[in-house]
Amino acid sequence: MLNEADAYSLRRTHDDHPHVSETPLTDVPTNVRDDLTISRTAELFKALATPSRLRILLVLSHGPTSVSSVVEQTALSQPLVSQHLKLLRGLHLVSVNRVGREAIYSLKDDHVAHIIVDAMTHATEQHF
Repeated sequence: MLNEADAYSLRRTHDDHPHVSETPLTDVPTNVRDDLTISRTAELFKALATPSRLRILLVLSHGPTSVSSVVEQTALSQPLVSQHLKLLRGLHLVSVNRVGREAIYSLKDDHVAHIIVDAMTHATEQHF
């Protein structure tokens, strides 16, 4: 629940930026002292801070695909794609399924795709 000062700040932000929703986000965590969650969230943003990894995750957001397909779609080298996929697996952002000799990668869940799409939408908005 928003207190009076937060509600005023949200209204003022909305007046200054009409694309900001007046409806407060009800599912935003309120415990800013939850060190484990804050730390894991920071790790997620570090993983997303590299253009190459963003490209790979965007490819995977369209569905499971092979390493060679990721290489083709991103124009990144195979060793670089493999290195990034290993890191993304370690962060539990992607999973791998072996089909014969081929490794098929996919996003673990849609949350990461939503974060990327929201961030890209924000990046393309005109800010005055």
